[in-house]
Amino acid sequence: MPPLVEVSAQYVPESEVPGAGGLHAQVSSYDAAFNVPLTLGKSTFLIPGAQYHAESVSFSETPEGFKPLRALHSIDVPVLLAHQLSDTWALAFRIWPGIAGDFQGFDGAMLRIGALAMGSWTPSETLTLGGGALSSYSFGELLPLPVVYVDWKPERWFRAEASLPFFASAIFRIGDRFEVGALGDVSGNEYAIQDSEIRDTYPCAASDNDDPATPADETRKDSENCSDHLAYSSITAGGVARVRIVSTVWATTFLGRTLFRRSEFKNPEGDTIAGGQTDLPNEIVFRAGLVFRIPMPGEPGS
Repeated sequence: MPPLVEVSAQYVPESEVPGAGGLHAQVSSYDAAFNVPLTLGKSTFLIPGAQYHAESVSFSETPEGFKPLRALHSIDVPVLLAHQLSDTWALAFRIWPGIAGDFQGFDGAMLRIGALAMGSWTPSETLTLGGGALSSYSFGELLPLPVVYVDWKPERWFRAEASLPFFASAIFRIGDRFEVGALGDVSGNEYAIQDSEIRDTYPCAASDNDDPATPADETRKDSENCSDHLAYSSITAGGVARVRIVSTVWATTFLGRTLFRRSEFKNPEGDTIAGGQTDLPNEIVFRAGLVFRIPMPGEPGS
């Protein structure tokens, strides 16, 4: 179940961007979300919500002519519909339309939508298995993918849960106040670029004058090499610790490392521009936040 309210911040240290003339970048991320569970019937639930994500980027040792993208944003409006078919079988459908970009303007290129359909089987109180299909921008572009879900709680103090390809976790509970364990997750999106310093200059627009020092004719725009949108994706794994503050409100911390980070500048046709793909160095990741969980039977604070 998604939380009632969640806020978090993530810090990744500065690192050199390969092939960018000595450019260094540091990325901080911020998230906020809320969900409203509604009962539509004895066995049907609807959970609409909203979520905001921001990537804040600071640069140092910038080369001449560098045009920075300092902030990327996304807003999604997810809706989850769950229906219990029987004591052991259930269906879930989720869509999350939204927008993503640098928010320097607005056009249709900012529109995004993801969707998931999954069936699940709960043969016992300790095990739930599920599977289905989804379409998501989590890998930097819209991809259709299978989804596999496992939730195993052999003891009250241990839970292993995975919703692949989004996340996997193994959590140990200490009393009713503390949780520790391991977590791996995937994040990413495709952000439209409206920054006038990029969209209104060569190669996205024709220049009034041609630079004789370059082979390109800058008086004619070059759409194939225009940075129309940025695809970003990362895979992170590490340790997590949680403390229940009151009721079902938990403070969470995460310390880990990225296993994969990639950015791709793409043209209006969706093709990666020349030299636009960068595999970024893996770095330490620190994340902290607050989560207000939906009260569930048998859970601490419920």
